[in-house]
Amino acid sequence: MKKILLSSIALFLIVSTLYADVLSDFKDAKAFYKARNYQQAAQLFASAASTDSIVQDFSLYYLANCYEKLNKTEQAVRWSEQLLSKYPGFPLIGSAKRRISDDHFNNADWQYFTANSLWAKIMEFSSRSDWGRMQTGLMKYAELYPSANLTRINYYLGLASLNVSRPQDA
Repeated sequence: MKKILLSSIALFLIVSTLYADVLSDFKDAKAFYKARNYQQAAQLFASAASTDSIVQDFSLYYLANCYEKLNKTEQAVRWSEQLLSKYPGFPLIGSAKRRISDDHFNNADWQYFTANSLWAKIMEFSSRSDWGRMQTGLMKYAELYPSANLTRINYYLGLASLNVSRPQDA
């Protein structure tokens, strides 16, 4: 019994030390992130994300955000995919999904999308007033799904054209 107690205490001390370092890295990374020092923050978030800890999910989330802020899309998407894979129920997973689908859209990776998910992406561009990408998406949607409701597509194409100062196309 005494051996079990001593072993448990030793294990607790080891784990506590390990998590103390991870939590310290996470705390420091957050401070760098708030100060907009994204490169330094990314290094510390990567350290915290590499350990299976209670802050791994948030570390992955912030790590992807750091790379997005640094305009390193490939790394941002990679960390977002890892977050989505490991923590699909993460409360802020929507931004990771948006980052991944934006990357597929920007790279014209149309097979990534279903008809419904492409339409949702197009409507997302509308809500963000990203009219140019909305037009691109609508034209691709009409090409990929010729039996789709063309009246609805033309309506949104007209709306996008008016908002990108191309009334002749509306």
